[in-house]
Amino acid sequence: MAERGLVSVVGAARILGVHPNTVRAWTEQGRLPAIRINARGDRRYRIADLGDDGGRGPLVSVAGAARTLGIPRGAVRAWTDQGRLPAMRINARGDRRFRLADLEETMRGAGSTPTATPEPPEPYRDTAAPLVSAADAARILGVHPNTVRAWTEQGRLPAARINTRGDRRYRLEDIEAFLIMATATHVSGGELG
Repeated sequence: MAERGLVSVVGAARILGVHPNTVRAWTEQGRLPAIRINARGDRRYRIADLGDDGGRGPLVSVAGAARTLGIPRGAVRAWTDQGRLPAMRINARGDRRFRLADLEETMRGAGSTPTATPEPPEPYRDTAAPLVSAADAARILGVHPNTVRAWTEQGRLPAARINTRGDRRYRLEDIEAFLIMATATHVSGGELG
C-alpha cells in the first residue's frame, strides 16, 4: 500500500497533465524526484514535489483546471489571458499549468462567469487564394495537425471550410502572419498559447 502523499507514475502524469512516459523521462533526466518503493523499482512521487510552487499544492493542466472550476477549457484560457487566473508556462511550447491553491482561490472569488470561448472564424469568401490542408499547415508550422485544428478552434489561426464534411484549408498568408506573430511574441518574451 502506498504511503500517504505519494502517487504512482500514472497519478503523477494525471496531476501534471502529461503522459506517464514523460514523467519517467523527467525522472531519468533528474527533473522530477522519485522514490523507489520495492526491489522491482516501482516509482512513487511526492505530491508536494509535482509542482515548483512553494508548497501550495500540485500543478494541473488546462483540462484539470476546467474540471476543477466547472467551466470549459476555452474559458480557462480566456481567464488566463485576461489575468483573472494565474498560470505557469512549463515548456517551450507554452503549455499552461495551474496551482490547485490558485484554482481554489479563484473559485472562492469568482462572482462572474468567464468570457465566452471565441466563435470559429467565418469561411473565406475569396476562393482564389491558394489553400493548404491542415497536414500541410502543420508541416509548415512544425506542429501536429491536431494542434493546427486546435488553434483554429481557439480563433488563433483562421481556416476555410471547403465541403459539407467541414474539411479545413488554410491560406498561406494566414500561416505566414501567424508565424510572424508567434515569433514576435516569443522574441519579446511574451507567452504563446
